[in-house]
Amino acid sequence: MSNFIWRDVNSEEFDMRISHIGGQGFVNVPTYANSEIIKDRSMKRMESYIYYNRVSDTLEFPVQFYNKHGNHYRQNEVRAIQEWLNTNRNPEFLTILDPDKGGTSYLCYLLNHTKQILSNWVMGWSATVHCVTPYSFSNIVEKKYNISTGASNIVFYNMGDVEEYLYPTLQVRMTGTQTFLQIQNLDDNNRIFEISNIPRSATFTVNNDLGFIKSTNPSQNIFQGFNLNWFRLAPGINRLEVLGQCELTITTRFRRAIGGINS
Repeated sequence: MSNFIWRDVNSEEFDMRISHIGGQGFVNVPTYANSEIIKDRSMKRMESYIYYNRVSDTLEFPVQFYNKHGNHYRQNEVRAIQEWLNTNRNPEFLTILDPDKGGTSYLCYLLNHTKQILSNWVMGWSATVHCVTPYSFSNIVEKKYNISTGASNIVFYNMGDVEEYLYPTLQVRMTGTQTFLQIQNLDDNNRIFEISNIPRSATFTVNNDLGFIKSTNPSQNIFQGFNLNWFRLAPGINRLEVLGQCELTITTRFRRAIGGINS
């Protein structure tokens, strides 16, 4: 049994734990999502032309939640829990807190909620985890760097299992007289992320995944000095050369190439 976090609320608030994930008995559990090979073949050629391998964007598995003490829930608690489990318009992170494996998060919807009733008492719920990505995620990883001298070499490891770029969030606070920030990734074909003409002492966030830059001062247009190369991390090692006096925080989640899990 594991605690979990859903919609930024720990299940301990309701004395609830995930008691079962997956099916009963022996279960076929994918190590990655289903994929489809996109191919074609001409009349004069025996071998197929392979264009690419398309990975499905859906993972699904059932879960069950119960009171960790085996108690039933009162009516006011039932209403509160049902409201909490209900997914809004956007998917949320379901983080399963396994003390042995560490946290595993799924960006998903919780669908098909069903109350588990015993003698007219609500003992728990079952639901279907419907993921919107073909992989899970690590806990949030946050690395902070103080680049007071205006130049620093950083080694950042992308520990994900999925061979794709990561687009982390950058939080920046300018601390010196320099008015630029440049990050060159030597392990991404020397790709350069750069912002110039930054106001002194500016504090701003760069969301490289969604593609926006937001300053704490609404009158500052940080984006106008941006070279439009969103910062990204290649799989594996990333050697970064950073120029610009600032305090820099890199925040991301690593992608894990697993399907549903069984316990």
